[in-house]
Amino acid sequence: MESAVRRYDARTFLLHRMARLFPTYWAIYLCIFLAQAIRLHSFESIPWGALSLLPLGPRNVPLGVEWSMVYEVFFYGLCTLLCFRRQWFPWIVLIWLAI
Repeated sequence: MESAVRRYDARTFLLHRMARLFPTYWAIYLCIFLAQAIRLHSFESIPWGALSLLPLGPRNVPLGVEWSMVYEVFFYGLCTLLCFRRQWFPWIVLIWLAI
C-alpha cells in the first residue's frame, strides 16, 4: 500500500483498489444468489447495502465474509486520503508505529 499511495494520485489509487475488490465479490455473490434461486425456486431480495461494503449499520451479509471486506474498504478510503497529503505520510507512519 505504501508504494501505491506514493505512486498514484487519489483517483487512480481508489479505482485500482475497487477494481481489485468489487468485481470478484459481486461475481461470487451473483453465483451464490443464482444457485440459491434455482435450488429454492424463488428469488430473495438483493441486499444492495451489503453489496456496497460500506458500514451502513446492521444488515444481511450474504457470503458471511463481508465483515472483513468492510474494514478493507475503510482502509482503502484512509489510504486514498493519504494520496491527497503525501507529505503527512512519514508522520502517520510514526504515529501508527507508536500505537
